[in-house]
Formats: sequence, structure tokens, C-alpha cells
Amino acid sequence: MSTRGIRPPAIRLRWVLALALLAPGVAAQQQPRVEVSLQPRSGITEIDPIRLTVTIEGTDRPPAVRLPKLVNLKLIGGPSTSTQVRSDFRTTRRLVSLTWTLLAEGPGAAEIPSIEVPLGATVLRTEPIRFEVAPAAAGSGAAPGAPGAPGEGAGDGADVVLRARLGTEEVWVGEPVPLSVELYTGARVASPDWREVPSFPKFWVETDEVDPDAESYRATLGGRRYVVYPLERKLLVPQSPGEYTIDPFVLQLEVRASGARDDFFDFFSFGRTRTIIRKTEPLGLRVRPLPTANVPGGFGGAVGTFSMNVELDRREVAVDEGVALRVTIEGNGFLKPVKAPELAAPPDLRIFPPKATESQRARGGKMLSKKTWEWVLVPLAAGELTLPEIRFAYFDTADGRYRVASSDPLTLVVKRGAAGASAIAETRGDVRLERRDIAFIKTRRGPLAEGSPRIHQQGLFRFLLVLPLLLLPLVILAGRRQARLQSNRGLARSRKARARARKRLAAARRRLSQVDSGTFHEQVARTLVEYAADRFDRPAAGLTYDKLDELLASRQVDAELARSFRNCLENCDFARFVPAAGQAERRRETLDQAAELVERLERAL
Repeated sequence: MSTRGIRPPAIRLRWVLALALLAPGVAAQQQPRVEVSLQPRSGITEIDPIRLTVTIEGTDRPPAVRLPKLVNLKLIGGPSTSTQVRSDFRTTRRLVSLTWTLLAEGPGAAEIPSIEVPLGATVLRTEPIRFEVAPAAAGSGAAPGAPGAPGEGAGDGADVVLRARLGTEEVWVGEPVPLSVELYTGARVASPDWREVPSFPKFWVETDEVDPDAESYRATLGGRRYVVYPLERKLLVPQSPGEYTIDPFVLQLEVRASGARDDFFDFFSFGRTRTIIRKTEPLGLRVRPLPTANVPGGFGGAVGTFSMNVELDRREVAVDEGVALRVTIEGNGFLKPVKAPELAAPPDLRIFPPKATESQRARGGKMLSKKTWEWVLVPLAAGELTLPEIRFAYFDTADGRYRVASSDPLTLVVKRGAAGASAIAETRGDVRLERRDIAFIKTRRGPLAEGSPRIHQQGLFRFLLVLPLLLLPLVILAGRRQARLQSNRGLARSRKARARARKRLAAARRRLSQVDSGTFHEQVARTLVEYAADRFDRPAAGLTYDKLDELLASRQVDAELARSFRNCLENCDFARFVPAAGQAERRRETLDQAAELVERLERAL
């Protein structure tokens, strides 16, 4: 009896058994599931970074996972993604891990609610995680009992302290107070990264430059020796009274187990490193209101210690000729909101609004400020004018009372101007010279005579009769173009603005040395104003400095370009009335600046 008919069923049976053994592994590979883990698992303090990891099995693409609202925890990093494949004889597992870095907001109960993980039409959910956060001394190392604490050396983070300090705990409104943040370390650290920096909504903040390596020093804290690195130095200027709390600074950095070192940001690291978090203690600051009694007139909010300097650029001028008056305030304090001192002008003196310049910088825990106002004064009558004293009131923080700095009276000798001197007229904040007069049609005596034959008696007349037929095609094209421009006059005017401005500036350049300073700067200023009027289809007579700023801002012109345009106009106005400011060698520079502004505005508009 042949056995050939028996073997095929035996072979099929073996394959069926093998598939039956592998089936559970295939099913396990396709079944998705999710796990959540926390590191460290216990002994968490308020300065320990917490690693939250969600591992998804059964997918090879990271899903879009959003953390729920955390309790007593805040997110400081992540998620970072990693993938891996694990396989054995029976199963193949694909794992995707998402990891976030968290930090406790303070001691007490903390909770990570259930996290939803979307996988196609399926949504997996983790179990909530609840734990207690132990307190830790602000800026200190890990609390006893924390993971890694047994056998922890100086290089494992126990000798790394972050401290913030205020120069004083009580100041006046407007008085700068220094704030410094320093890192005390006895370990090798690297990769410092600010995780949280407090905001100062009720303060004006000025930052001082810091070089941690160059400014490092050694100090003792709690019986231990540290190398101290300054990280931040700021000057805070409170704008209103009250009790304020400066929130903690939070710093993340890497620490390596090794001995002391000399460099902070740059070292060649070998061996085990770990990430630590350090934060400062909250700081309290009390801001007192300024006294309301005995407030001098004209006080504008200057707080600090200041000096005042008042000067005229010259003491002898002619009628209708401008002279510059400068008042400079400088010292230790905050001058940004302070307005110009009041000027008591004699009746025969016209005063134009001042131009202000200011600077301030933080140095050595002090705010060094300087502010200058410059007026243009135009005497209207000959004689000797006396400017009364100028007063500047401020609150002196050194002795807690108001003070007034005052100048000596200034004398200005005004000479009678030349005959026929041009009158000065003020139009909407601008100053211009009026040089127009009546232009007579006939100035010579005697009868009127015909200067040339009548046009119809000339041979050219016949040629002109047929010229329209020759120019008819060009006339038709020009007419169509003109019709388009007339339908949009603003567009036509805007297209010609650049050519008109360049033509006027070229004319001013040709007469550079033939006209006086006032006439020259008036021509340049008028060219810029009329260019802007053409571009915006506005009448030039109604354009003031503020209106020009608004028009440029409406076209989203760069703020620096708009400021340069206004500065050029103001410089031209100033040079018209202060001869020393409009010297011949500076005129070419003014022309070049005006031409450059026209080209830049043409590109921006």
C-alpha cells in the first residue's frame, strides 16, 4: 500500500500548528496600549526636575498628545520623542515615547490628571498620578532622601545655590532699586538655561551688562566656599506705590561630579552629568508714595540726585535772528517721564517748542541719566533782554525732601537788524521767511512797442497748421494716458512726486553757495514736505510734523525711516534761525540726506 497520499496532510498539519503558535504574537503586535511613568518616583522636592514619560505601544508615529491642566506643576520643556522596536521569537513591539520636563510650583499635593492619547479612531487614557512635593531650601541642593542623595558629592548639585537680592527693601516711587542674581557653585556646571524670569509690569527696567567669567569671585555661604558668578543685574524703577513681590528666577543647568573649576561656561566634560533646577526665593519690596506736602511748583516726577546746566549758544544777536537755549539735567535717577522746565519769556521774545534728547544707562547699581531740552528764541525788538531764572524741581532720595535747582538770569543783547529784513511768520509750528512782493507788469517809461511780427505773419504759422495732423497718433496715445491719470489724480500726482523732488533738490544744489543758510534750508524742507504731499495726495499747507508721522505710519513705513524724515525737517527749521547750525560745509550733507530720504521713501511707499 502506497504512503504518498498520507504525507501532504502531515505537512499541512505542521504549518497549521506553527501558525497557531505565532497567532498570539501577531495579535499582541497590533494591540495598542499606553503606559505612563514618572522620574523620580518618590522624594520629589520643589527644585527637582520631573520627567513625565508616556509610552505608546502599537504605533510607529508619535501621536498628538496634549497635557491636561496640571495641579501644582508647570511645564518647562518638551515633549521630546523617541521610537524603538523590540522583537523576539513570537512578538514584535513598536514603542513611541513622549517625554516632558515638569517643575513643582511649590510644596504640597501635586497631580497629573488622566492623559488622552489619540490613535486613529481610538483614544487611550492613562491613570492619574498623585504625589507630594517636599519643601527644599530655595537655591539649595536636593533634599535629604531624594533620589541620588545617598553618596551624593559636591559635583552632584548639592553645592549649587541660586540667589537673588535687592539693593534695599524700601524705596520711593520713581527711585531705582538694584536687583542682582548670582550663582554660588562648588561643582562643574554647564549649559545654563533660564526656565523662568519674572516680569515687572509695574516697573521700568534697565538692564546692566554682566560678564560672569570676568566678574566671578569667591565667597563663603553657610560655612562652605563657593565660586560666585553674577548672572543678572537690573535696575527696577517702581511707577506706583504699594507692596510688591518679585517672583523667583528659575535656572536649569548641567552638573558633573568633579572638583572645583575655574571656568563657568566653557569646560571639557567627561563622566556622568545630570540636569538640576535651581530657583531663587521670592523678594519683597515696599514702595512709598512721594510726600504730598511742600511740593514745589513745576515738579514733573524727577526722583534722584541731579544737577542743571543752562546756556545760550551766543549772547549777541540781531532782531529776527534765532538763538539756541539749552537746559541740561543729569545725575543719578530716572528722567524719562520728566517734561521740559517752564520758560517765562519777555514780551519781545518768541519761543518755539523745545527739542529733547535723552540718554540713560545702568552702571554699578546706579541709573545715570541725562536729558537736554533746546529752544529756539527769536527776539522781535532791539535792546537788552533778560531771561528770568529757570527752575527744575526734583525729589532728593538722599534726604527724602524736594529740592529746586535754579539758574542765574541770562542777558541777551539784541541789535537792530538790516533794513528790509524779512519778517518771520509762523504757520502750524513751522517757521518760514516771507520774501514775496508785488511783481509789476511794466517798469520802464515810454510807449509800448511790438517786439516781433504777429504770429500769422510768420512762415512758421503754415507749418503749425499741418503739424496737428502729423502728431495726431501721439496725441491720441497721450490723451488716453491723460484720461487714465485724470480718473485717478492722486495716482498721477504720486507718480510725479519723485521727479519733482529730485528736480528741486538739483536746483538747490546748483545754488548751494549763492543763497544764505535760511533760504537754502527753507528750500530743502519745502521739497521734502511737498514730496510727502504729492505721495499722499494732500495739500502741503496743512502738513504738520505730527500729521506727517501719522501718514507714514498709515503706510507702515519703518519707524526708523519716519524718525529720520522728521529729524531732517527739524534740523532744517533749526538751521534757518541759528546761523551757527547751518554752516556752509554742512549744507551738502543736508542735501545728500534729503535725497537719500526721498529714495528710501519711494521704495517704502
